[in-house]
Formats: sequence, structure tokens, C-alpha cells
Amino acid sequence: MKLVRQRRRVTMSAARGVRLFLVCLSAMSVLAGVAVERLNAQVLYGSVVGTVTDQSGAVVPKAHIVITNTATGVKRETVADDTGHYSIPDVPPGAYDLAVSASGFRPLTKTNLEVTVNTVTDVDAQLQVGAVSQEVTVQADVAALQTEKTDVHTELSATAVQNLPCPGRRLKDSRTPSPILLSGR
Repeated sequence: MKLVRQRRRVTMSAARGVRLFLVCLSAMSVLAGVAVERLNAQVLYGSVVGTVTDQSGAVVPKAHIVITNTATGVKRETVADDTGHYSIPDVPPGAYDLAVSASGFRPLTKTNLEVTVNTVTDVDAQLQVGAVSQEVTVQADVAALQTEKTDVHTELSATAVQNLPCPGRRLKDSRTPSPILLSGR
């Protein structure tokens, strides 16, 4: 009888040990999954987003946005969508200047925008209506017009004579009409 009781104690304590091991293993795997998820969430960049509008609050689609890192001079560019929204992801942290331009509007510049790690910097831009200006410059050389004489002549160089499509490469052969031209008479 003593032997049976001892075996029950051993098997019960072994079962408790296995259960305790499984509970610890489950808890560790849950904690490891949470830790991996938290590690993936850490990034080394920020982002810049915003909306481009006009004076009345209407959105300005297709506006051109440029951010320039003031320390390095590196530029990132994007174009606002049809709803006036723009987004520039994966921006290294630092101080930036933002320039916004659109056709028919005055350019807008915002300076010393601070982008930090793992944050979204919201920079809305309100553009002022500007005058559309266009400058056209026409420049051409004027050929001298001969008003003294009425004759027309052309000077041919030796190279031009050699390149004539004549069988004998003789200038007098080029004056003779072609048989194709004579056959139409």
C-alpha cells in the first residue's frame, strides 16, 4: 500500500510540474509576441502630412510640395492629390523648410518645421491667389534684304558639286532635263 501511495505522489507531482512548465511556456510565448510587436513599431523616421487650401478654404489639387532639410539640403517632393492632401513618409528627423506652389497662386514657404522620430507632423498650407504672369522673349536674326538688284543666284561649293546626283558629277549634266520630266510633255 505504501508503494502505491508513493507512486501516486510521484505521478501527481510530475503532472504538476508538466502543467507548470506548459503554463510558463505559454506565458513566455505571449510575452515574446508582444515584445516583437513593440519592436516592429519603433521606427527611425517621421512623416509630414497636410492639406493645401486657398483663402476661401477650398482645396487646391495638384499643388507641388517640397521639404528641404536645413542641415543637409536634402529635398523631398510630392504633389497634393485631388482633395488637396499630401503625405511625405519616412522623413529623417530634423529641421525642415516647406515650400508649396500651385498654378495661379503665390508660393508659400514655412521654415523651421521640426520632424521627430515616430511622429506625424501636420502642416496645412493656405495659398494666396496670385497674378498669373507670363513672359515671352522672341529673338531672331534678320536676313539682309537686297533691294538694289533683282537677280537670283546661288553659289555652290566644290563639295556641293561633288554631291550632285549626276552620273558624271559634272555641273553641265545637272542642267540637262531629266527624261522623267520630258516624258510628261
